[in-house]
Amino acid sequence: MYSSIDVTKGIFIADKSKTVQSSTWSDVAFAQWTDACATKSGHVRNLNYFIRSWITNKETVEIVNQAVINKFGPSPTIGKWNTGLLSFAQGEEGFDSIMGSPNGRGCAWFLISHKGALGERTITQIEVFTGVLAYTVVGTTYNEETVQASKLFLLFHVQDV
Repeated sequence: MYSSIDVTKGIFIADKSKTVQSSTWSDVAFAQWTDACATKSGHVRNLNYFIRSWITNKETVEIVNQAVINKFGPSPTIGKWNTGLLSFAQGEEGFDSIMGSPNGRGCAWFLISHKGALGERTITQIEVFTGVLAYTVVGTTYNEETVQASKLFLLFHVQDV
């Protein structure tokens, strides 16, 4: 697992994570987070964002595609960070589905299983965007070529309960 961490802004970026059980990912990610906080004089409770970048997990991509269609209608476009990210706030259509995806579960389990160190934290918003090319969601079926070309990202906002 490749990760980029900014402890001052509270950002944990999981780059090209391979599919692993949510609890395994969360434990590895937490170890990386605490190590970065110790090394860079950051505070463990200062976690504000998870970014899951370049998502290739088939189940996650299909769940995100369905959530995007359900909330934004037929053929919505997922754009790049600055031109077309799509937001899902807690309680809105699609939020729970994305949280239940493999990539969403890993972030949730990170907060749940390390509550003693992090305090009571929750994910309040998810933003969906691409890293390279915008793409129009025409169905829920996983398309390897589109996934590799667009580089799907999920940004999870973390706040105190």
